Amino acid sequence: MELKEVIEKYQELNEISNKFKIKTLYPTQTQAIEKGALEKSFLLASGTASGKTLIAQLASFRKVLDNKKVLYLVPLRSLAFEKFEEFKKFPFRTTISVGEMDKDDHWLRNYDIIISTYEKAESLIRHKPLWIKEIGLVVFDEAHELARKPLIETLAIKFAWTQILLLSATIGNVSEIADWLGIDFLESDFRPIPLKEGILKETTIHWKDNSEEKLNSNTFGIDGLISNGVNQKKQTLIFTNTRREAESTATRSLKFVVPRDKEKLNEIANKIENVFDTPTKQCKKLANLIRGGVGFHHAGLVNKQRILVETAFRTGLIPVLASTVTLVAGLNLPSRRVIIKSPHFIGKPWPVSLYKQAAGRSGRPGYDEEGESIIIHKNPDFAKKYYIEGKVEDIRSPLAYEPTLRREIIGLFASGFSNSKLDLENFMKKTFYAFQHGDEKRIVNMSNKILEKLIEWKMIEGTTFLKTTKLGQRVAETYLDPQTAKLWLDSFENSSPLGYIHLMAMSNEIRLPSLRQSDKEELMYSLMSRNEELLYPKPDPWDIDYENYFKAFKLALILENWINEKGEDYILERFEVSPGDLRSFVSNAEWLSHGMNEIIKVGKKQIKELGILTKRIKHGVKKEVVELAELPGIGRVRARRLFQNDITIYNISKQKTAVLEKLIGKETTKKIKSIVGKKDTPQKRNKAIKNN
Repeated sequence: MELKEVIEKYQELNEISNKFKIKTLYPTQTQAIEKGALEKSFLLASGTASGKTLIAQLASFRKVLDNKKVLYLVPLRSLAFEKFEEFKKFPFRTTISVGEMDKDDHWLRNYDIIISTYEKAESLIRHKPLWIKEIGLVVFDEAHELARKPLIETLAIKFAWTQILLLSATIGNVSEIADWLGIDFLESDFRPIPLKEGILKETTIHWKDNSEEKLNSNTFGIDGLISNGVNQKKQTLIFTNTRREAESTATRSLKFVVPRDKEKLNEIANKIENVFDTPTKQCKKLANLIRGGVGFHHAGLVNKQRILVETAFRTGLIPVLASTVTLVAGLNLPSRRVIIKSPHFIGKPWPVSLYKQAAGRSGRPGYDEEGESIIIHKNPDFAKKYYIEGKVEDIRSPLAYEPTLRREIIGLFASGFSNSKLDLENFMKKTFYAFQHGDEKRIVNMSNKILEKLIEWKMIEGTTFLKTTKLGQRVAETYLDPQTAKLWLDSFENSSPLGYIHLMAMSNEIRLPSLRQSDKEELMYSLMSRNEELLYPKPDPWDIDYENYFKAFKLALILENWINEKGEDYILERFEVSPGDLRSFVSNAEWLSHGMNEIIKVGKKQIKELGILTKRIKHGVKKEVVELAELPGIGRVRARRLFQNDITIYNISKQKTAVLEKLIGKETTKKIKSIVGKKDTPQKRNKAIKNN
């Protein structure tokens, strides 16, 4: 089918027809359109790069041209930004919303297409924005994530009143999910770029079709594949199981690569190295590898570094990139050859779906005639049978898990989807869990028990008509597990920042740092002198929370150093965490600190220290420079520099421009002067800062 035929059928698309670069549709796209994917709720399950996004765009633009809004949902922030770049090329008001959970983002009413993560969308619903009623289409991208994100399941029910479009490359039970939702579907294994799958045995690749390819190298294993790929000018993406493996694999690749554009590589490397005021060991290591034409990618990098590495690989500046599975999900980062090194986690093999997603990264439309996926495994015969010939697993509903249900149920009442026990039961009967197991009673009984708890905890009130209390509404809007809020209310009393952070860290919501053997001795010693500050009682050694108690204490110490303005390099080395981990800890702690402040404010009383703590965590500063750090472009280092020169938020507007330029630079000074120059009240100043 030609695109012009689609335009002829849906004439409202005619005014943007010149914005599309393609002319001829792929077979999968044609079949989906013929089955009505642009007109009704639909599930499209087809291979990587088979054109699913175009179907989503055409369906979206039809709705916008009919004066409806589109909500495009993805599992990752990075994927949201990628989709935003794709959609903003068209003449519609497109925006992205992936920020703070406890915001209604009322400004979204001014946009046609809203790209968001699943979690952010759920949070928005709980604030009941009026623009939700204007939605005409909701796109569920990477819909296979339903297997580990139960809110995808509940969001699909909540948006059943409008058109929904589910997209995925790896679902084993497509027809079952379509039957549950009562929608039509298309399942296809079409790929525009054919995929060759193989296993490496010593120096020979054994392909799926039983052909063999001898490497033009005497080097065995991973080195042989890298050398072979570089010699044949095949851009190579290598998947490893751990961060350390990704870094070591990138390092060993260095000897096979000749840098293509040293000037551009050096420019990118300098940006990577200087992301922080003081470069860390990891920053220097990655920068040096980039200068040599290779790179690594994992969650230990900060977002700016990940984007720089992705761009360098996408544009072909680095021919070899080693990564953990952070690059498996969704991002448009294909390569000619994908190498999957020992696909297992803690002795267990990868799911087949994960392998298929990784293999799907191979083959660049417009560049390659075919893609290659090669597995290195200690048991090649098992790998061939399990991964290459294996079937993608069926998606199973993860909803019947108590912490998950608690969060979902409080959200149902907060957003108005349930106003009675009967409403809750009817909603649960519609879930994929109930459909898949053919057992409504279990999920309904679990839900009713949780509802009783929420009433007991004074988060939901009423007899026949039920609604969230003020406390319950804030718990839902801050996107917390109600049990976390209960823990905080039961345990809270005046303490130090260390005590507050440790209590936050004992919740289910935060990922904790790992413990080294040497950590335990140091933490035990620290606890002796600081135990009185902690609000969570120390568990017995045989208790399930015992190890988490120490991990939470380690996290509290990390963040205490952060808010006391210790250098990032010092924190990273002392606690053996990576820059990406530190940023993740800070981001999560900022959210939880805000949540704790809101919950304590409703349930007990307002603690000024908590509100300030949220800002201190966000900027990594002591109390006296919080207001300076909140100015755009300042940050923790410049805020301290200003303060050391007797400059505060109250006298900064009176400082000479030359003095400020010397301390914080010309551009930042210009921006600061425009904000604080004529702002004579904190309220006006805060509004100006927010607008900037």
